Amino acid sequence: MSTVNVAMNGESKERRLIVKKVLSGDTVILREKPRGGPPQEYSVSFAFIQAPKIARKVPPKENGEEAKFIPDDPLAWEAREFLRKKLIGKEVVYKFEYSVSLSGTKSRECGFISHDGEDIGELMVSEGYATVIRRKANENNEYYNNLIKLEEEAASKPKKESKKRVVKYDVDDPTEIERKTFRGIVEDVIDGSTLRIGLLLDPVYQYITLILAGIKCPVVSDNIGVQAKFFTESKLLNKDVEVKVEQVFSESQKNKFYGSVLIGPNNIAEFLLKEGMARLMSNSLSSSVNPSALRNAEKEAKSKRLRLFKDYVEAKSPKSVTYEVVEIINGDALRVRNLQTNDVKKIFLSSIRPPPKPDNLNDKLKPLYDVPLMFEAREFLRKRLIGKRVQVTTDYIQPPLKSETGKPDLAEKECCTVLLNDTINIAEALVSKGLATVVKHRDNDDKRSSQYDALLDAEMKAQKTKRGVHGSTTPLRVVDLSNDVHKAKHYFDFLVRAGSSSKLEAVVEYVYSSSRVKLFVPKENCLLNLILAGITAPKATDPEGNEGLNFIRSLIHQRDVEITIESMDKLGNYIGYLFLDNKNMSLELLRSGYAQVRDAKGNQFVAAEEEAKSKKLGLWKNYVENEVKPEEEEIVNESEKEVTRIEVVITHVCPQMSSIFAQLTENEALLDELLTELREELTAKPPLPGSFQIKKGEICAAKYSADGQWYRAKVEKNLGNNTVSVIFIDYGNRDNVSTKDLAPLPSSKFGLQPGNPSPAKEYGLAFVTLPTSDLDAIQEAREAFMADTSDKRLKLKKEYKDPTTGMEYVTLLNDKNEDVVLDLVKEGFFVLDVKGRREKRLEKIIAAYKEAQEAAKRKRLNIWRYGDFTEDDAIEFGLGK
Repeated sequence: MSTVNVAMNGESKERRLIVKKVLSGDTVILREKPRGGPPQEYSVSFAFIQAPKIARKVPPKENGEEAKFIPDDPLAWEAREFLRKKLIGKEVVYKFEYSVSLSGTKSRECGFISHDGEDIGELMVSEGYATVIRRKANENNEYYNNLIKLEEEAASKPKKESKKRVVKYDVDDPTEIERKTFRGIVEDVIDGSTLRIGLLLDPVYQYITLILAGIKCPVVSDNIGVQAKFFTESKLLNKDVEVKVEQVFSESQKNKFYGSVLIGPNNIAEFLLKEGMARLMSNSLSSSVNPSALRNAEKEAKSKRLRLFKDYVEAKSPKSVTYEVVEIINGDALRVRNLQTNDVKKIFLSSIRPPPKPDNLNDKLKPLYDVPLMFEAREFLRKRLIGKRVQVTTDYIQPPLKSETGKPDLAEKECCTVLLNDTINIAEALVSKGLATVVKHRDNDDKRSSQYDALLDAEMKAQKTKRGVHGSTTPLRVVDLSNDVHKAKHYFDFLVRAGSSSKLEAVVEYVYSSSRVKLFVPKENCLLNLILAGITAPKATDPEGNEGLNFIRSLIHQRDVEITIESMDKLGNYIGYLFLDNKNMSLELLRSGYAQVRDAKGNQFVAAEEEAKSKKLGLWKNYVENEVKPEEEEIVNESEKEVTRIEVVITHVCPQMSSIFAQLTENEALLDELLTELREELTAKPPLPGSFQIKKGEICAAKYSADGQWYRAKVEKNLGNNTVSVIFIDYGNRDNVSTKDLAPLPSSKFGLQPGNPSPAKEYGLAFVTLPTSDLDAIQEAREAFMADTSDKRLKLKKEYKDPTTGMEYVTLLNDKNEDVVLDLVKEGFFVLDVKGRREKRLEKIIAAYKEAQEAAKRKRLNIWRYGDFTEDDAIEFGLGK
C-alpha cells in the first residue's frame, strides 16, 4: 500500500473517494474503493483555507535538540472532531486544485471536497473552524472570494469556545486504567490486532497502544496481514469506540495494554477471527470480553477453511474408555483400573496444574499438606471419584522432560480428559473452584485438552470471584503422630476419649500391610498409624501377605472410614478397629483368610477364622483339619533339618568379593520411611558442625558423598584431617566422610531398636572363592554377580558358619529358583572351595557345584580360558576337592 502524500498527478477531474482518516481541521487521508488489491491512498488539504494546528510531539533532532510537545492551537481539537464526525468513512467527491511544496521533495495536494453536494471547505470556514489563506494571486477566483465572505460572516458571530485539552503520550500509572472501560478514538492501526487509541479522560486525552485480547493477526508483510490491517482500518480507524482495557502488556512497556474494542455490541476481534485473519492467543484470551464467542468465531473460520485456516484438518475425536478410579495421587493425577483387563495405570488431567508450591517451602517433605490448597484439591477429587467409574479420553502424551545431562527427569505423562457420569469434566470442576490453574499452551501446540476452551472459561470465572489459588491461601497445619512416639503418647488419651461416644472419622492415606494403615483424622487434624486389633497377619513381603495387602487396599485405600482406638505399642502405633460402611475390617480379613485370630473377645472373630478355614481361603488354602503343627513334628536328625530361606536384596558387594551385604526385603518399606523421617528432621533442624563427638563403634547419621543424603552409619576409624571412615549399616558400603557431614541421631527412635529395620548383614558366598592375586578375575566375577543380583529379590539360605570368624556362608536363589552362584560357576567366574565341608546334608549341592566347575573347565570359560591354573597352586588358593 502506498504511503500518504502521494499526489494524483495533478488530475483536476472529480473522483469519488473514501475518507480514511481526518488529520486536522483542514487535512484528510482519502483512499480509493478496493478493487481486489490494496487501495491507493492520498493525503489532501482543503484549497485556500487553513485550520488551527493540532497538538503534536516533535521528535529529537540530529543536532541534539530534545523532543518537545506542542499543544493544540485554540479550536484545533474542536475543528478536527467536527470534521471527523462529519466525514470519517464517508464517500466524498474530490477535485484537485493545486499542490504545495513541503520539506524536502515532498508535496501535498490541495483541492475541493464535497459530501452530499455540500462543500466541506466552505462549511469549515462558515463554522469558524478555518480561516482563508490570503493571497493576491487568488483575488480573481470566485471560490476564494466566496470563502472570504463566509469568513467575515463567521467573524461576526459569537466566538466558539475552545476547550483546553491535556494530551498525554505516556501512562504514569497503568493501574489507573487497567480493568476499566473508556470511550476512545482509534488514531492508528499498526496491524490488524494492534491499535493506537486515544482515551477520552476529559480533559486528558491519553494515548495508549492496545493489543486486541485473545487474538493475533499476521504481520503486515504477510498478504493476510495486509488484509487484516485494511479490515480493521475500514471498521475502526478514526471511529468512536468503547475500549475495555484489561491488563498491561509487560512491566517494561507500561503504555501497551491488552483489551477489547467495541463498536456498539460488536467486538472487532470476533470479526477478524470469523474472516480467518487472526488466530486465538490463549495467553490473553481470558482478558477478552467474551472468550467463548472468540473461540466459536475461530471454529467457524476453521470449518470454512478461510485464509489462515485454508489447510486446516479437523482432528478425529479420541476414543473414550471406562475406568474405575482406585487412587487420587494429587490435584492433577490419579490411578485408574481398566474394567476389562484389570490393569492399573497412572494418568494426568490434561492442560491443568495443581496448586503451586510457594518458594518458601522448598525444603518441605509433605507437599500434600504443606502446599496451600493441595490437600483440598486432592480431597475434592477423592470425595467425588474414588471407587467411581469414569470416562477417560487420552488427549496427548507428554514426553519425558530431560535434565541438562540428557537423563530423564520426569517420566512420560498420559494426559486425559476425565468425565464423571458422562457429563462432569473433573478438570473443569477443579479449575472453577480455584483448585487448579490452566496450562497456557503455545498457540501452535495442539497437545491440549479436548475441553480446553471450557477450562479457560472456568479459570476466568474463578479469577473474577478470587476463588482458591486466585485469592489468599494458607497451608494445612497437620500434626504428624505416625513417627513420633512422644506426640503419639501425648494424643493417646485424647483420641481414646474422642472416640468413646462415637467412632472417629478418618481417611485412609496409606496401606502398609493388610493389618497396618496410615490415617488422617480431619476432626483432630492429625496423621496416625493404626494396627488392626484382634488379628495377626503375614508381612506384606510374604506371598500371602501381599494378597492380603491387595485385598484390604482395594477396600479401604483413600476411603472415608471410622476408627476406635484401644491401645498403643512402644513405637507410637495405635491399636484399634477400623470400620468401612459399619464393617469391621479385622473381621473381613479373617473371613477372607488373610489373617489369624490373635486376641479378639467373644466368638465372632473365631467363627470368621473357622469360616475361612472351611472354605480354604488365603492362608488356609492348604489347611488340613487336625494336621500336626510344625513345632510338634519329630525331628529325626538336627543336621538334616531344612534351613528356612529368607527373602533379601543385595545392598553391597565388597570390592574383593570377600563378602556381600544383604537386607531383608521386609525391611524395605520401614527403611525408606525411617530414612525419610531422619532426613526430614535433620533438614528442619540442621546439626551444628562439630557437634558430633567421634567415637569408634558409635551409631550416627552421615552424608554419603555420592548423593549427599543422610544415612545411618557406624564410625570405624578416625583418619585425621577432619575425616572419618564409616560403614553405612543399612547397606554395608563404606565411605570416608568429613566431620562436618556427621551428626548424632536426632533421637533414639532412629537407633537399633525393636520395630526399626535391622542393619544389612554381611555374608560370604558358600562353596566358592577367587584367586586373590588375579585382580581382573575378581573384577569380572564381581560385575557378573552384580548383574545377576542388582535390584532383584533373592532367597538366601545359610549353609554353614566359619567357626573362626563367625561369618555365615550362604547360597542365593533367584525368582526362578535358580542358584545364582552355581550359574556363575558354570560360566567360569568362580572357583570351587569346599575344603573341610564333609556334612552329609551338603553332599548333593557340592556335587552340583563340582559338576558346574568341570563343565566350565572343559569349555575354557573366563577364569579357565588359559587352562586349569589350580593344578600347581591349589594349596595356595585354599582350593580342594
